[in-house]
Amino acid sequence: LGVFDLTTNSASVSLGNNRNIVRSDGTMNAGPTVPGAGSTINIFYTDTLTTDNELPSTVNNVIVTASGNVHLKHNLIVNGDFTMTSGNFMIGTHTLTLGGKLITTGTLQGGNTSTVLVNDFSGSAAQMDIPSGLNLSRLKINRTNGANIKGNININDTLDLTLGQLNTDHTSTLAKIDTVVLNNSGIILNESGNSYVNGRITTTRTLSNNNTANTFGNIGMDITIPTTGTNAGSTKITRSIGTNAAGRVTLNHNGNQPTYVNISRIYKITPTHNGGLKAAIVMHYLDNELNGVPESGLNIFRKSELSAANVFYYRAVDTRNSTANTLGIGSSHIVDSFSSWTAGGFPAPLPVELISFNATLKDQTSSELTWVTASEINNDHFDIERSEDGTTFNKIGKEAGHGTTNDVNKYSYIDQFGPGILAPVLYYRLKQVDFNGAFVYTDIRKVTLDAKQDGIKVWYDRDITSLNAIITVGESQRVTLKIIDVQGKVIADQNLNANKGNNGIRMDMQGLASGVYTFIYYPENGAVQMKKFIKY
Repeated sequence: LGVFDLTTNSASVSLGNNRNIVRSDGTMNAGPTVPGAGSTINIFYTDTLTTDNELPSTVNNVIVTASGNVHLKHNLIVNGDFTMTSGNFMIGTHTLTLGGKLITTGTLQGGNTSTVLVNDFSGSAAQMDIPSGLNLSRLKINRTNGANIKGNININDTLDLTLGQLNTDHTSTLAKIDTVVLNNSGIILNESGNSYVNGRITTTRTLSNNNTANTFGNIGMDITIPTTGTNAGSTKITRSIGTNAAGRVTLNHNGNQPTYVNISRIYKITPTHNGGLKAAIVMHYLDNELNGVPESGLNIFRKSELSAANVFYYRAVDTRNSTANTLGIGSSHIVDSFSSWTAGGFPAPLPVELISFNATLKDQTSSELTWVTASEINNDHFDIERSEDGTTFNKIGKEAGHGTTNDVNKYSYIDQFGPGILAPVLYYRLKQVDFNGAFVYTDIRKVTLDAKQDGIKVWYDRDITSLNAIITVGESQRVTLKIIDVQGKVIADQNLNANKGNNGIRMDMQGLASGVYTFIYYPENGAVQMKKFIKY
């Protein structure tokens, strides 16, 4: 209670490592700095706060627990974690620099003159989650692992992407994507192949027929309308990069749809007046968005504004600049209206042209893999990979490639998997590796195993709380499965028709106590078998 004032004299307070200033009420006029605050102070607010209370300019961690508003009175650097459990933290006209985690169950509130800097003081800070609803003058991302937004945010002045991605794309569907809204005077700075908005960003500007290029705040689509074209008026551009742009559309180039792919960038342009524009456009892209399409083969594609189908049609290109990463239309062609736009083309040829790849069962303990190539480019070798579930593959062998050749080459590999494999099916694929380390996978081939001697293999899967078993029978028959505890009590009982060969079984063990159990196998034709296992 009362006032703790360090601003009117030369006195100071020095705190050692990991010491705290605890405030529950009253006023602390700390001025812009408190000696010792650089990396060691935790500031706690534990009760209702009046406004206009000052913090030191640099702290390690901040924990705010308030039932009212806390107004930042000067720039604040938080080297560690900023945690706000309740109340409102008002950035105001100042800059909040965050070096650790941002945990906000309260409300972090910005404004037209507020700045947030996401820094990486340690060089290993985790990706930061920025809460929704922030209205900022400036947002700067300078963190290796970047940041996520959890809802729409507004940027009025600059979005500076010095280091790391700003991710808005949290889903593989189009159902819910957050958006960075760049207001009509905002601008993007320092976007590059390592630092960009991964997801969706939008802005609205006035697009006039004044023969001047409008860059829409460096969003990556420059539009010029000559004085002879229609004034487009208020025009909204939404740019999508990443998962929700790549592979979401069909490109149609003179009816040849399946062979063309789009880059990981799509623009939707919505002008107020859409017709007779006579516009020229320059579309920007990043190298990591190419999806295997060589830059020399890139063209621009456009979706009709009247079409509901997600098909983009070839619109040619007048200029390509692989140094500046731009494509242009305007010198030989004009754009009379806008809708959705992307770029794409025919992918670069694969380093290996594969004629065939086959896998067959050689005998009860081995498989034979054969493949033939028509040509190879910088092919160092093939890794042979095997899986028992079709998902998790392990390298089991290696065959040297033939470098660069246009000759037909035949390969073979014998997998001596032995009697220990009881899975009913084995899956194989090839990993083709270039001299520079780049690689691609072939399609998967499967081999169905013949039945070995009757038997069971049992294991408990602690991740999905179930018992898994492979039952191998020489002929199809009825079998009974039981699980008993150490007292001999039957806790699971199941009858099934087992087919000749290997049969995969899963029995739910969720809710049962940890301990030793026995799996009992009663075949219709054969001896009873038992296996003990441990439920963790």
